[in-house]
Amino acid sequence: MKKLKKENIFKSSIKQMYKHSRTDFIETNLKPTMMENYEGQMESLEALRIDFDKYRKRLKVVREEKERSRLEFLGKFVHELQEQFFLQPRNISFAAINTISVHR
Repeated sequence: MKKLKKENIFKSSIKQMYKHSRTDFIETNLKPTMMENYEGQMESLEALRIDFDKYRKRLKVVREEKERSRLEFLGKFVHELQEQFFLQPRNISFAAINTISVHR
């Protein structure tokens, strides 16, 4: 009986108890063992929930940092593009205008 309970085969334990008319084992051995198992499972579940919350919060921070660095990179990239495509063409056009007016 105890071996069955230790291996968490409660259904088989109950069948054996009823088969041998030993329902007193249910109150004295099976219920306490089941409660211990339940409490252990609940503690394990609570530990998993705490870990999950910790990892979820860390993932949120990592995602925010990644988005911030992506926006920072895009900001620098856009600024460089603006300098290359908007400032240089003006300089070129002014230089072209100056050379055209010099040649006239």
